[in-house]
Amino acid sequence: MQKTYNSYKNGLQVSDLVTFMHNVFKNQFSGPRTALVIDRSFLFDNKTKYGIKKFFSYKMLDLNSNKIYVIKTRDIKVVKVFKSMKEEK
Repeated sequence: MQKTYNSYKNGLQVSDLVTFMHNVFKNQFSGPRTALVIDRSFLFDNKTKYGIKKFFSYKMLDLNSNKIYVIKTRDIKVVKVFKSMKEEK
């Protein structure tokens, strides 16, 4: 079963299935892409009026092209995130 998740404060997690738009030039975004997050590394955090936002570099597998991309938080606009429900022990 899948559930949606707000990624603003903690970023995307490894194994998240993400629909996002990639920042091509300034405020121009590509059409929606779907990718699987396979790795992430913390870059820095920033205090905003909405709270602390963390920035990451993600290694993602694009499901349409089967290519791996490295994308930073500031270069994407997340449309939807699917997380798998983990079993509680």
